[in-house]
Amino acid sequence: MIDKVAARLAAIVKEEAADRIPSDQFLSLSSCSLSTVFVDGGSGIVLNTPSYCLAFLRVYACQYEGVRRIRSWSEQGFCVIRSGKNFTVEFFGLDYPKLSVASDEKMEAHHCVDIVRKWLEARFACSCCTDVKSGSLLVLDGDLDAEHDLEARALCGLKKACADRSVLLAGLSKTNRFLTENGSATVGVLLRCGPTAPWCLNHAKVSFAKLHERARYVFRIDSDDPLKAASALRVHAVDPAFVGYPYGLVEADARARVSRREVVQFALELSVRVPRQEGVRALDAHAVLDRMNA
Repeated sequence: MIDKVAARLAAIVKEEAADRIPSDQFLSLSSCSLSTVFVDGGSGIVLNTPSYCLAFLRVYACQYEGVRRIRSWSEQGFCVIRSGKNFTVEFFGLDYPKLSVASDEKMEAHHCVDIVRKWLEARFACSCCTDVKSGSLLVLDGDLDAEHDLEARALCGLKKACADRSVLLAGLSKTNRFLTENGSATVGVLLRCGPTAPWCLNHAKVSFAKLHERARYVFRIDSDDPLKAASALRVHAVDPAFVGYPYGLVEADARARVSRREVVQFALELSVRVPRQEGVRALDAHAVLDRMNA
């Protein structure tokens, strides 16, 4: 059976190898030095029940002049998401108003955490934008698409703030699922057909960039001027730990990430202060079986 599976996969790889993108669509990156701010956020679910969810959120930004980091910003705190006709979000340690998140029948409280985190990233980036000079570049980890109205409003505000201050906004995505017209993975075709030197390309209204000649990855880049943004990011993509990926985003990811150890510590502290949390039992029984059969 495994031989048949291997043969089928080999046939798929051969089919995709025939997919091509014309070489004249790849635009070479120039040398462009901009003051650049990198922004990322992290979250961890501390408590989860059918009626409410408690999450810890952290956002971090760092600013670079060339390859030198000159400053950083960060915010962190909790949010309590309560189920109802609409989800309500209340912040603790973060100076933001209470939110209302539209729900549907399939959504649970914990599904809102990623929505709230992306909203927080955009609002935090907006505040960072007011502290940088005109002509700077502001880069978010991830795309600039919005899957929820709350995210859309925050991203709209961020885009306006950047436009008002003449700050170029960009989003850099590490992963994507785009396919060519023939059904091949777009990134695989780009890596095979693109030149060795760094490049930027717009394909089917989506832009991609390879930021270093030795890079093994191609990233989606969302921006009004993807070529300029990619050219500015090129100088940051030389770290040998992840060649081709901007070091500022590596730093932002590490500083914003919420570790499992932090989540466990928060949960233990709350179990002492709020001892009767039977609602958690509605969702954690399967974890007992997972531990028994690990």
